[in-house]
Amino acid sequence: MPKPRRYAISGSSRRSAAGAAALLLGLLMAVWGCGEGSGEKGEIQTPPPGRVALDAESQEVAEKIQANMQDFIITNKVPSTAKVTLEWVKKAPYTGMFEANFVIEVGGVQGRRSFFFDAEAKHFVMGPVYTVGEVFRARVETRNMVLLDRPAKGPEAAPIVIAEYSDFQCPFCGAASRTVNAIMKKYDGKVRLVFKHMPLSELHAWAYDAAITSECAAAQKPEAFWYFHDYFFDPSKRLDEDNFKDKTESFAKTLDLDIGKLNACVESQEPKARIDYDLNEAINYGFTSTPTFVINGVVVIGNQPLPVLEEIIQEELKKAGQLAG
Repeated sequence: MPKPRRYAISGSSRRSAAGAAALLLGLLMAVWGCGEGSGEKGEIQTPPPGRVALDAESQEVAEKIQANMQDFIITNKVPSTAKVTLEWVKKAPYTGMFEANFVIEVGGVQGRRSFFFDAEAKHFVMGPVYTVGEVFRARVETRNMVLLDRPAKGPEAAPIVIAEYSDFQCPFCGAASRTVNAIMKKYDGKVRLVFKHMPLSELHAWAYDAAITSECAAAQKPEAFWYFHDYFFDPSKRLDEDNFKDKTESFAKTLDLDIGKLNACVESQEPKARIDYDLNEAINYGFTSTPTFVINGVVVIGNQPLPVLEEIIQEELKKAGQLAG
């Protein structure tokens, strides 16, 4: 693959931290707050000309994307902290369209996203492309989703991968986790479950602390994550903001964890970057509620009944040739 080409946004525009951070998935927009800027325009700084495409036509589109990005920056007041790398451009499997993949970074948060451009790079499509005549399923591109180095169950080579964006204080997530457990049991060996943190702190007082605690426990014993996962989702534990620390510490002792190390990890918030990455990834995809599942790219929102998940899983297994059609 040709060497990536980096576009760095420079200038002295400032944004306040007011408001909730959001990932605006435009061409090169990422996390920033809202507020008044200085009025100074960002600029694109590029290295010496290089290639980001394997064919001449795609390379030409890449150069047009570069040329048109400046207008986008000015119009949308892209903050000075934003940086973007155009990794590659290639012909898309849709007539007259080209796929461009970007690495977007703002404030140390990095993510990848693909967009579809027309040949003049004046219009782009953000989101999945659907085929008329096929059963409609909301889908997202999972190629850049972080699935490694996350709590997971099931074989790595499983034909079905479920990414679960969840909040430990969300009662619907707790109910959905029991449905997922039934899926894992019924389709043993064919499904891999990857847990993604999406604590909705504005709604749930101890959700973020629970995410931190679960990751700190996993740092000592990987299996401890899933024990805490079940503990947090058990309504009989009656956790609240006041008793959270005492109860979780008591539970950690039953797992023979080093309480001193656990508390130090929680206090320092060592796993914060991982949790925030998952949160930003969820925002990146446009997810706003928990639980949200991504099953081989198919998006399922909410605590859906078992047959809904099974229908999707069976469709995906048929595609993989592992279920008779």
